[in-house]
Amino acid sequence: MFIFFHVNFVLRLKLLILWINLIKKILNSLHKQQKIVNFTKKMKKIDYLIVGQGIAGTVLSYSLLQANKKILLADPNLPNSSQVAAGMFNPITGNKMNKTWLADDIFPYLHQFYAQLENLLKVNFLHSKPIYRPFDSIEKQNYWISNSVDVSHYVNHNFPKNKYNYLLNNHFGGLEILQGGNIDTKILLKNYQDFLRKNDFFVETEVLENDLIFEKNKVIWKDIEAEKVIFCRGFTEKDSELFDFLPFQPAKGEILTVYLPNLKSDSILNKNVWILPIGNDFYKIGSTYEWIDLSFTPTKIARAHILAEANKMIEILEQDVVNQEVGVRPATQDRRPFLGFHKEFPQIGIFNGLGTKGISLAPFMAKIFVNCLVLGQKIDTLLDIQRPFRKYSP
Repeated sequence: MFIFFHVNFVLRLKLLILWINLIKKILNSLHKQQKIVNFTKKMKKIDYLIVGQGIAGTVLSYSLLQANKKILLADPNLPNSSQVAAGMFNPITGNKMNKTWLADDIFPYLHQFYAQLENLLKVNFLHSKPIYRPFDSIEKQNYWISNSVDVSHYVNHNFPKNKYNYLLNNHFGGLEILQGGNIDTKILLKNYQDFLRKNDFFVETEVLENDLIFEKNKVIWKDIEAEKVIFCRGFTEKDSELFDFLPFQPAKGEILTVYLPNLKSDSILNKNVWILPIGNDFYKIGSTYEWIDLSFTPTKIARAHILAEANKMIEILEQDVVNQEVGVRPATQDRRPFLGFHKEFPQIGIFNGLGTKGISLAPFMAKIFVNCLVLGQKIDTLLDIQRPFRKYSP
């Protein structure tokens, strides 16, 4: 009797334990499902996560907003080259004074684009200014006269011939270029970021590549689910593991700010270096090119070079210099931007490599990229990061 009771009790106890364990498993399963549901509810779904808020990230994100896409822009707010840049745009460049690449597409569009952005932000950062290019020889003057037909609509043929007589060595005259000017990048970047923050489109943090989780047709980053992540991190992209195959060729540039109360020029002066009026008798002068030392440390060599070249146009003393700044341009070895998507991870894109002409190139290049993202249009082979690369020397 006792043995029977004991066996019966043990069986009941075992059954009870089995039931308890089964109930625990069911409750745990329900709890996990609830956590998944809650996690899914917390995920913020967007179309594009933009990484980096220099000129490239600013212009691309605004272009996507214009296309009614949901974006989030992430940037750690560290110093970047776009904040230092003079922001100049010039349709005629180089020693041979040729029309810049894609000028007839780029320049009408950039004026329209930045004017719309000014209107949105209710600030003024777009400054149209004539650019005066003095000839340094009779040969240069003759070359220009015989080769200027293609660019005549970018030139003011009727400016007063004595307008630039205050310049040193202006014996051979020069040309006054139209549709040039500059963007005040500090005002643009600050006010655009304020706009993004106000609309919950900005997060002040760094996006690490290792934090990205790749899933089919999407990328997960923290509590963000994005259709694509687009990197716009300037010259630092050269150290990226995702884009280490791209031939970046960053170029350090240095700029001086000088105080010249007697100059009174509203034009940009351009001969080997440029002299840009920024208001209240202050001018920016630049720039230099350095491919080895990519630090943000100003150098005496660059300062001396800029002053020596500027003094061929106007007299500037060492004591006129009030500031010296450094930036590193995200230039490329073939002098063309980097647009496109990673071969292995097509959810990852890049919009970079705008180089020395970032201000003028960015709006039109962003238009091309957005048409690819939104409309499925193909990126031109000259721009696509899957193009074959031919290396150039600096």
